[in-house]
Amino acid sequence: MAESKITVARVKDKVGGREAEVSKLLYSDNGNIKTIGGDSAITVGSAKTLNGETKEQLLKNVNASTIGGKSLSQIQSRGKFGPIKLLPDNLYASFYINMVVTENEELLFCGANNSDHNTFSAGNMPSWINIPHPLQGKSKVKQLITNYLHTFLLYENGDLYGRGYNGYNTLGIGNTANQYDWVKITDNVKKVCPGKPGYYGGRSNTGIIKNDGSVWFWGENAYGHAGMGNTTALTVPTKLALTFLDAGDSVKDLILNDSYYTSAYIITEKGKLYSCGWNDNGQLGLNDKTNRNTFTQVTALQDKKVVSLTASMSYNSSSSQYFYKVVVASCSDNTHYVWGNSNSTIPAFRNPLPTKVEDSMFPSGYKQVNDPIVRMEVCGIGSFYALTRSGRLFACGYSSATGQLGVNATTDVVTFKEVVFADSTTSYKVKQFWGTYHSVQPQYGQIYAIVEIDNVRYLYAAGYNGYGQLGLNHTNAANSLTRVPFNTSDIDNIKQVYVQGYENLNNPMILLNDGRVYTCGYNANGTCGLNHVITPITRFVQTL
Repeated sequence: MAESKITVARVKDKVGGREAEVSKLLYSDNGNIKTIGGDSAITVGSAKTLNGETKEQLLKNVNASTIGGKSLSQIQSRGKFGPIKLLPDNLYASFYINMVVTENEELLFCGANNSDHNTFSAGNMPSWINIPHPLQGKSKVKQLITNYLHTFLLYENGDLYGRGYNGYNTLGIGNTANQYDWVKITDNVKKVCPGKPGYYGGRSNTGIIKNDGSVWFWGENAYGHAGMGNTTALTVPTKLALTFLDAGDSVKDLILNDSYYTSAYIITEKGKLYSCGWNDNGQLGLNDKTNRNTFTQVTALQDKKVVSLTASMSYNSSSSQYFYKVVVASCSDNTHYVWGNSNSTIPAFRNPLPTKVEDSMFPSGYKQVNDPIVRMEVCGIGSFYALTRSGRLFACGYSSATGQLGVNATTDVVTFKEVVFADSTTSYKVKQFWGTYHSVQPQYGQIYAIVEIDNVRYLYAAGYNGYGQLGLNHTNAANSLTRVPFNTSDIDNIKQVYVQGYENLNNPMILLNDGRVYTCGYNANGTCGLNHVITPITRFVQTL
C-alpha cells in the first residue's frame, strides 16, 4: 500500500533518540491514518512527544487530502475502529454493557456478560470488540437500544432484531427463552419505543410505530397500557386499533414510561394526546386515579398542540416502593403542563389534571412572556429542568444528597430555582443539557450542560459522582454546576451525552460530531472499553 505524504519531515523517538522521516512511519488505510510497526516501534501511537511536540501537535500538520479527505479529529487515536456514528438511545440503560455503531456500520461491544445477557463474550470484555449483526453491509443501523438485559437493533430498511433476556416476552418472538443470537422480531418499523427499565427492570414491554403509522405492542401488559381492552401479556407484536383517533389524524410519537407499572402516551400529528395504563397517581392526566386499558384523550389539553412529552419512572427505597409518576407535556406555543404525583415537587403539580407551568413557580422577576421556556423535561423519578430562550436554566424536584438539580441544594426543591455555578459564574447561557432519564433512585441522578460564558463554551455537570461519573477528577458529589475539564475546542462538537448503567453503577459517554467518544465513571465490568477493569475512572478519557 502506498504511503501518505505528511508535511512534518522528521520525528524523534522518545526513548532511544532515533530519528526518522514521518512519511516512512505512517500510511493510509481506507482513509484512516495508521502506523508502520508494532507498539515498540518509533510511532505516533507509542510516543508521548515527537521531537518535543505532542502527538496532537504533530497531527495538526497532517495533510488530510492524502488520507482520504478525513479531518484531523477523524484520524486521531482511532485504534482499529473508525469514527462512531451512534450511541444507544438516551432514554434507556443497559446492565453493565456498552454498545456503539461506527460510520462503517460495525457494531462494537464492551462490558459484562452473564447467562441472561447478550453473551457476546465469556466474562468481562474490557476492550471494544466487533460484533457481527444480521444486516451488516445490507442496511444501516437506524436505532440502537440497550435496555436492561436485552438489545434492539432497528435498521433503515425497517427490520427490527433483538437478543438477550426474554423472560417476560421481552423480544416478542412467541416464547420466553433467552436469545443468545440475533432474532428478527418484525419489519417495516419506523421507531422502537420500549418501556424504560424502572424498579422492575427485568419485567419489560415494548411498543413500535411502523412506517404505515400503525402501533404495535408486546411484552408485559399488567395494567392495560397496550390499549387492547384487557391486561393480557402479549407474546408477539400485536396491532393496536387506532379507532380512537380523529379522522385524518395519525400517530406522531409513542412514550412508555416504565417496564411494568406502565403508562403509555400517544401524541398525534395534530398534537392531540391520548393515554392508557397505570394511573395510581393520576399520571394519565384524566382527572382521576383509575387505570385504563383503552386509550383515552387527555381533554384538558384538547385545545393545545402537544409536541413532546417526558415521564418519570418508578422508585424503590429500602423500606417500601413508591411510584411517583410525573408527566411533562410541552406545547407548540411554548406552554408546558405537568401532572401526576411527586411528594417533593411543586404542590400544584400533585394533580391528576394537567397543570400549566406558571411564572409564580419561578424566582421573582422571571416572566415567560419575555423569556419563554423552550425545553422542559422530567428526568429520573422526578427531577425537573426548564431551559429558557435566553439560556437560563431552572430546576426543581428530587435532588437528594447528591444535588443533581444543580441549584446548590441537597434536599428536594419545591419551587423552581435557577442553577448555581461552583465557580460563581453569574452571566451564562446554557446551550444544551442532558439528564439521566432512567435513574430509579433519586440520589443517583446527574445533569450535564454545555454553557457559554463570555463567548466561550464549557462543559458543566452536577449530581451523583460516587464513581467519578461527572468527570471532575474526584468522586465527590456536586450540588452546583461544576466545570468539567474537557477540551474547550471540542465543546461545540458534542453530539450526545449518554449515561449507561443501572442506578449508581453507571458511566457516561460523550459522542462528538466527528465520531470520537469519551467516557468515565464505573468500570468494574470494563464498560468504559479501556482494556482494563480499574474503577473509578474520574476524568473523561477517549475510548474510541
